[in-house]
Amino acid sequence: MTRSVYSALLGLFALALAVSPAAAGEFPSKEVSLIVNYGAGGTTDTATRILANKAEEFLGKPIAVLNKAGGAGTAGPSQLARSDPDGYTVGVTSLSPLTVTPHTLDVPFVTADFQFLLGYFRYVYGVGVAKESPFKDFQAVVDSAKNGDRITWAVASTDERILVATLNKLTDAGFVPVPFNSGSEREVAILGGKVALSFVGPASANVRSGDIRLIAAAGPERWSTSPEVPTLIEQGFDASIESWAGLAAPAGTPKEAHGVLEAAFLKAAKHPEVVEKIRGLGLDAAAMTGAEYKAFVDQRFEDNKRWIEELELNKKQ
Repeated sequence: MTRSVYSALLGLFALALAVSPAAAGEFPSKEVSLIVNYGAGGTTDTATRILANKAEEFLGKPIAVLNKAGGAGTAGPSQLARSDPDGYTVGVTSLSPLTVTPHTLDVPFVTADFQFLLGYFRYVYGVGVAKESPFKDFQAVVDSAKNGDRITWAVASTDERILVATLNKLTDAGFVPVPFNSGSEREVAILGGKVALSFVGPASANVRSGDIRLIAAAGPERWSTSPEVPTLIEQGFDASIESWAGLAAPAGTPKEAHGVLEAAFLKAAKHPEVVEKIRGLGLDAAAMTGAEYKAFVDQRFEDNKRWIEELELNKKQ
């Protein structure tokens, strides 16, 4: 073999190594699994599938969505924390299972078990009354309570209990939280006159029909579907409820894989098509970087710990 032929073969071999995904360590080289911590067909699942479908275009590989419901939303993060940190498994890390439930239940994970990729939507909350209620704004509710009326408030989660407790502390109104297992049960209660107030969302058929009337947006911003209704904060009550869904990979995921995943999912979350579809579900389409979402999770964890201790919600063994 001549020197020129030998050199040419070496060059071709080097070129093959350079373009080979395995040799170059390109990520991803196969399908990525995405664990959703709630059941198929729900709001979180639907929004996440919208995001995943678009993110596939930027990753260049399919994303398989797997539902792992249970444990008040903690079963999914529990599985994610135990997954191989190779970049090929990511999962939904919604705020309540990470920052509320650990203070009331024993869970097999801590936030340090995750490398956060992004926050991609915010749940939307409002304070609703039956359409025939005399209350036109939240100040009227507070005035009624201070005049001696017993104001009952339907709640379906610890997050909602925390907001009611915050408002009680701010106003001394003595609102009485009445627990229900789901949002639909809350709405049946308010329509039936069993409670005076209920938390509601813009996707509710009863809100859309006008049978339940919004008197305050309970998040940090007004509803896009009811921009004429001010937030609690705008009405003079410094309280809000803000719950997000985010994605994370297991701790120890390689930096390169983390970067590729974060970039692809963030690009998908900001895509106009994804934004429009998520808003159509009655959610706020918004995006945080992984670092921003981690800081938010850490701060909310401490805030919720303080409130849960004040509410004396004992951890169950």
